[in-house]
Amino acid sequence: MPSTPRPMKILSAVCFSLFSGLCWAGTSISLCSADEIVFLSCSLGHKLLSVCASKDLSSDRGYIEYRFGKQNLIELRYPDKSLPPKQAFTFLALGTGQAVENSLRFRNGEYTYTVYSVGGRTFEDHGVYVRKDNALISRQACRTKIVGNLGTTEFTQKIIGAGVPKPEREYSVYE
Repeated sequence: MPSTPRPMKILSAVCFSLFSGLCWAGTSISLCSADEIVFLSCSLGHKLLSVCASKDLSSDRGYIEYRFGKQNLIELRYPDKSLPPKQAFTFLALGTGQAVENSLRFRNGEYTYTVYSVGGRTFEDHGVYVRKDNALISRQACRTKIVGNLGTTEFTQKIIGAGVPKPEREYSVYE
């Protein structure tokens, strides 16, 4: 069996030490499986955020799941039991002329999670906000190139087609 060339071994070691696992070989930075749609996935540093959906997603079948953790240890999976997406999430798409904000929101116990994609001509911002009693307790922004994008028309249509409702009131992802 041929050995790995020395420069590749050095590059692999550098990737591992500098990026703590972000240079997976042939990788996609995702907790979604190969037979799922990736709505959004990225590294938040040492952990991953992924929003995955079944390929048969529609208003009467399929699922959307939020996953957070590492490749070998998912720390939070929502919903933790099978729920139709229209019962588990709300979805908001806002356009201001200068930017587009799309977010998928859910409640898990006392916590509200807002997974977001915001973009304009010269910027993009993706990640998750976590609130408890409306107080921000965590904001984690994607630190790497993203896989998928909640802000695209394709994903917006899939989420709306699955019957995911708008929230009772509009909000900015930053509030």
